[in-house]
Amino acid sequence: MKTMIQTHLEQFGYDYTDHGEMLTVRLSLHVVIDLSEPDKIRLIDRLKSWHFLTGIIETRLKGALVYNTIGLFVISLIFIFLAGYVSDPAILILVFTALVGYILLWTLFYLIKAETFKQQVRTWMKEQRK
Repeated sequence: MKTMIQTHLEQFGYDYTDHGEMLTVRLSLHVVIDLSEPDKIRLIDRLKSWHFLTGIIETRLKGALVYNTIGLFVISLIFIFLAGYVSDPAILILVFTALVGYILLWTLFYLIKAETFKQQVRTWMKEQRK
């Protein structure tokens, strides 16, 4: 099974590292293919530290979603506080909207990238079982 996955990764030009029972594939994020259990394959997405969505924390993509939701809540409170001191809060609303949009676009990009790759690996596994 591992050699079949490695063959496909090489065939499609993916950059990966072999760690025994685990393969780490470097996309825009890292996807770990855990082959430690014979009948089960685990696919784990990781965003490395010093990344736009995670800051200094290394986390899974779902963790980054929670992290950014809390961060946007805090930033929205700061912007609400600042709106009382600014004569024209439209600028703050525009900046906040742009920030939220930017974070949502990157989050969506990484979600699509990770899920597309995971689906591709699942397809390889179905082909191998036939």
